[in-house]
Amino acid sequence: MATGAVLFYLSLLVLIVAYKWAVFGRLKTSATSLMKNEYIEYHNYQVYLYLLTAHILRQLQGTALANAVLRILGARVPWSVHIESVSFYDTDLLEIGDGSVLDTCWCLGHKLEFRDGAPTMVFAKCKTGAAVVLQPGSIVWAEDVIPDGVTLTARSQILSSTASDLCPNHVLSGVPAIAVPELQAAPVRVSARPPHHDAGGSSPETGIGLTTLGLQPSTDLKYANVPTDQQTAAQQDQQRAAQQDQQTAA
Repeated sequence: MATGAVLFYLSLLVLIVAYKWAVFGRLKTSATSLMKNEYIEYHNYQVYLYLLTAHILRQLQGTALANAVLRILGARVPWSVHIESVSFYDTDLLEIGDGSVLDTCWCLGHKLEFRDGAPTMVFAKCKTGAAVVLQPGSIVWAEDVIPDGVTLTARSQILSSTASDLCPNHVLSGVPAIAVPELQAAPVRVSARPPHHDAGGSSPETGIGLTTLGLQPSTDLKYANVPTDQQTAAQQDQQRAAQQDQQTAA
């Protein structure tokens, strides 16, 4: 039974790869009307590619074999990329940076536009930089270029109107996706659980305390996720308020 399944999937993969390179060829950046033969040929190829994603990639996601299949189909996917997705329909236009994570997201090298009053399918590169994380349900469209270190949160997508505002090493969320400032403040997040921490703030589960991180549980915890300049201003405000209280009491 297992041998039969392996032979079936292998035969299906060979058939799809042969059809792509012998009949359809490499998909290039272009724009074509939905009424032209080029789009009809593309649609026919997508039918075969759906069989690939539904039956083969679904079994291989999370393994290096998924990367190998996409590379055979023309995608530029390094071996260091972790793929937990099957939604790839324009593999020739897909470029993923080193160390990225694709988690049940959509990477599309096409989009529909109206040009000269007619529906037009636009084919363009779909790129991500290195160490990019695409969370479940996020969408990357044709002509999108995501900088290094960006995390695109679940159900988010980048629109052309905001694509020029993207910066590396940011968390992006929403439609259109924009940077979330409060998530950029500190790379280390400390959660306080008083019943499970001792006076020094140490955790019995990890053995790491707040004092180990250079924080005082009673005063600095509230500033753990606040930028340094804001920390200084807030602490100065507290000192001035304490001095005023002392003067009032005197």
